Amino acid sequence: MSTVYEVLNQSLSIMRSLQLKNIVCVFDQAFFSKAIEIVWKHQDRFSKIIVRLGVFHMICSLLSIIGKRFQDAGLRDLCVESGVIAQGSIAGVMDGHKYNRSIRLHKLVYEAFMRLAWKGFLPWLKITHASEMIHLENTLRTIKDFADDVCNSSLREVMEMSRSHASLGC
Repeated sequence: MSTVYEVLNQSLSIMRSLQLKNIVCVFDQAFFSKAIEIVWKHQDRFSKIIVRLGVFHMICSLLSIIGKRFQDAGLRDLCVESGVIAQGSIAGVMDGHKYNRSIRLHKLVYEAFMRLAWKGFLPWLKITHASEMIHLENTLRTIKDFADDVCNSSLREVMEMSRSHASLGC
């Protein structure tokens, strides 16, 4: 506690020497809790100090919140049964303690959800915007033609098509 108190005092002296109205101090999780306790206890002295939790620990907290919120909704079972996370590591991942594994898991889950969303997008588009599907089909055909023959001349053709559509107000 004395070390954190001294850091806060030094922050005040830096703030005064730089003639700042406030100063922000970013701490890791252990120091943050001690700094908050000191700032609350000595509000009159440290009122100009804004205490923040570091980004790494904030991300770990958010990973923990997501894990606790969705583990009983099947996220825990999904991770283990798919082989993405081992049975022995799943508790640490859900608590946000296994940072790298948690980030990897959430990237994979995000990718899976995005694939499901895109899979349902085209059928939804056909139902709700059937009259405008010709534009999508033309665009997809142009992309395929360009991908089949990537060269400077085909790029110019695509760019000319784009300009002519823009001038027509399409």
